[in-house]
Amino acid sequence: MPLGTATFTVDLRARHDHERDDSVTSLEAVLREICERRGLRYRLTELHAASAVQCADRLLDAAREGVDAVQRPEPPTLFSPAGHDGMAV
Repeated sequence: MPLGTATFTVDLRARHDHERDDSVTSLEAVLREICERRGLRYRLTELHAASAVQCADRLLDAAREGVDAVQRPEPPTLFSPAGHDGMAV
């Protein structure tokens, strides 16, 4: 890696594909503006993309029941598109 190079990854997830895609567009606009202002360059490389998948209601219900069983005030809502976890199965 050349001197003065920074590399980082961003894992973007959303309930719907268009929301994730809008976030990518916004992120790229910010990168472009910063680089133009500072005389830098950037390269955006998409390593993986998968369509949003909603978690099954029965799994959401099971998660809520599990949280309720330990008497939390309000169970969190699991929205994360579960494809990244299910791909290994």
